[in-house]
Amino acid sequence: MRIREILTESFKSPFFNLLAIANLCLIATAFSNSYPALTPIGSLTMALNLPALVVSRIVAGPLYQSFVLVPPLVYLQWIFIGAFARFVASHARPRSE
Repeated sequence: MRIREILTESFKSPFFNLLAIANLCLIATAFSNSYPALTPIGSLTMALNLPALVVSRIVAGPLYQSFVLVPPLVYLQWIFIGAFARFVASHARPRSE
């Protein structure tokens, strides 16, 4: 499969969309606490979404403006993770021993 086809299918996939939405719900529950980094679920959420947080910080600049980009970037991050998994799976060949 070509990468463009895989990305198109990933955006249409209900599983990948549910994965991205579940992660956004995890962010909402983890950051409802006043100190999210001190809770285990907050630490897990920050670790899972570190690429999206870093990109939003680089693109938007100041910290108070960068959090506007976090939800779309988290969604795209999980869609790309799913697309990468599908790409690897389509190129994996079983070994015959």
